[in-house]
This record gives sequence, C-alpha cells and structure tokens, in this order.
Amino acid sequence: MNGLVAADRTPHPGLLALKHQMQPLKAALEDNALVLTNRFDFTDLSTAATVHWQRLLDGNAVESGTLDIPATPPGARARLELPAEAMASNDDGEQFLTLSYRTRADAPFIDKGFEIGWDQFRLSGSWAADAPMPGAAPEVVTDSDQIQVSGKGWHMSFSKQTGRLDEWVFEDMPLANGARPNLSRATTDNDRGAGYGSDRDGPLSDLDQWNAISDDWKPEVSVRSLKENGPVQVIADGPLANDRAMLSIVYDVHPDGSLEVSVNYRAKDQLPALPRVGMLWTLDASLDRIRWYGPGPGPTYSDRNFERIGVYETTLMEDWVDYSRPQENGNKTGVRWMQLTDSKGNGLLVQSVGDVPLSCNPLPWNPARIEATDYSWQLPAPRAAFLNIDLAQM
Repeated sequence: MNGLVAADRTPHPGLLALKHQMQPLKAALEDNALVLTNRFDFTDLSTAATVHWQRLLDGNAVESGTLDIPATPPGARARLELPAEAMASNDDGEQFLTLSYRTRADAPFIDKGFEIGWDQFRLSGSWAADAPMPGAAPEVVTDSDQIQVSGKGWHMSFSKQTGRLDEWVFEDMPLANGARPNLSRATTDNDRGAGYGSDRDGPLSDLDQWNAISDDWKPEVSVRSLKENGPVQVIADGPLANDRAMLSIVYDVHPDGSLEVSVNYRAKDQLPALPRVGMLWTLDASLDRIRWYGPGPGPTYSDRNFERIGVYETTLMEDWVDYSRPQENGNKTGVRWMQLTDSKGNGLLVQSVGDVPLSCNPLPWNPARIEATDYSWQLPAPRAAFLNIDLAQM
C-alpha cells in the first residue's frame, strides 16, 4: 500500500528519490567545466533544458546564473564552461555548486521551467559550530535525586537515577522537558517485510528488545568541574543488556547555558543489530517550526540520501509523511545545524561538533506512540515535539 504515491496521488519521498536516479541528464565537474551526459533516447539536450546554477556558502546562495546547453544528441556528452563566479571563492565556510536542469519550453504535461533533474558538487571549505561564550562557571547543587546546574538566566536538572536530562530552561523558556538515550525507532514497512519485531519470524525479529534495554539502563552518575570558569561535566555511565554492552553519556554544561552531549556505545558481546544510538529529546509543543542546514527538503536516510544540501524550513506536521500505517519517517542525515522554534523564533539550536554531521529526526509524536498506532487517525493532537539526535540509524 505504501508505494511511490499515496492513494490521493500525493508523491511519497521515494518517488522524488526515484526521479533523481532516473533523471535524463547528469553532470560531472571537471576543472572549471561541466561535462553533461544526455540520457534521453530521442531528444537533444540543447532543445530540452537549461542549466540553472547556484554557488552556496554555508547553505545560502551567494551567486547564481543560467547556462544554455550546446547541441548534444541522445547518448552524447557536452562540455560546458562555468563562469568564474560559479567556482569556489576565498570566503570562509562550506561551498557547494548546485545545478538545476529545467525545461526550455512548454511541453505536454510539463510547463516551461519545470525541474527535470539536479546535481550538486562540493567545492571547498567546511562548516564549523559556534564556540560557547565564556563566562562565570556554572553553579552546581546536588541532592539525593537531582543534579542542578545553573547560570545567569538558565538552569538544567539531571536525574541521578537514570542519567537523563529532566529539564532545561533558558530565560524562563523551557527548551527541553527531557532527554534520554534512544537505541530504537518506530518500524517501517521495509522492517516488517524483513521480519522486524517480536510478532514476526525473521532475521530482525529480536530488534525490538532495544526499547526495554534503553528503558532499563541504570548508570552511575557523577559531576565534576573541568577548569576554572569552564564547563561542568555530568557523566552517566553503566552497563546495558545484562552487561553485554556499555553506554556512556557525557553532558558538558557551558557557562553560557549551552550544552554539549557525547554518546558512546561499546558492545562487549554479540547482540542483535542496533537500530540507532542517540538521544530522544522531548520539547514543548510550541517548538514546531523546523529549520536546518543539510540535505533537504525531503527526508534522508543512510540508504536514501538523494537531496541537495542547503538551508530549509518546514513545520512538524508539514514534515510528517502520512503513510497508510504510521511509521518512522522524516529523518534528516548530514545535518550541520537544526533549529526548532516557536512562532516568535525562540527555541532550541542543535549543532554538530567536529567534522561529522548529525542525523536528526523531529517528530510530532513519540516513536513509541507511532509504533503502537495502526492508523493515522488514531494519533492524538500533538502535545509535545520530539527530536531524535544520533549519528546514523539502521
């Protein structure tokens, strides 16, 4: 039932991925020129399309233009020189060249300017996260249940029993109502076809035990100050799956109220395939506006990563894909940063630290609720926003 289009012919993300794979022309970047390959069977590229290019700096267009394609018969190649402004400059930051192939004239079922394909090339540079602002060292107060860390205009609370972040408030605004380790996700139709779940008989039938494993985690929790006027470190470390694995979460709480989180999983024995290793954040329902720098605007996964890198925005409900059965969807790989904000633009900013971008999945429902629901109409009105942050997922 969950094919390339919905019952009302709304395209599913898989259709857009298929369109990219089957597009009628492809480009290769050679020095300062494009080498275009005509994949049409009967049409010359010069009459079919024009090339619209953009040079992006940290996801935003700084230069753009249009190029005509020379005569290129079916199956042939053509070389197209690029203007100097299309190539990398000396600007700091990450630079990409994005190409959009658009129809040259009206045709049956297709208007002039319709995009029939695209390509993107990395030119130079890299993206870097903002450094925390310096300030007075955070204050730490502990009792038998909680570790309270606070500074000017903000505070955080961590559970000594679970190692979870229970509360994060900045200037009287709740940024997070909880953050916990997450080793699983809602199933997909492909998972079910492969035998995923305890009610199935297949190679993935034991994957759903990861829900209970992460719920049952009882770490040792400690706190320490790294240096004068530096961050406070809250560490949760302990065994998983009857001591067959170890999980460690390190929260670096900086003086400006920002939080750096590191998650480390180490298997000590043969265990079922791991759906994901990351954190599930529970946010206020008002944080339903999503903006991010990475591949988009459609969802991306490790095995379906056919989207252009740029800056995109949507909402939680617009991002939700209404499959015939609710399931995992809406993930974004390669995320450099992501914002979840309210209608006034206030909210949470997530940034990748280091050279490896994040995998982020904002959802209007808890994955456990999605997993337990057979039809979309059974899902209640969203009462919170949920954000999975990890490196990758199965």
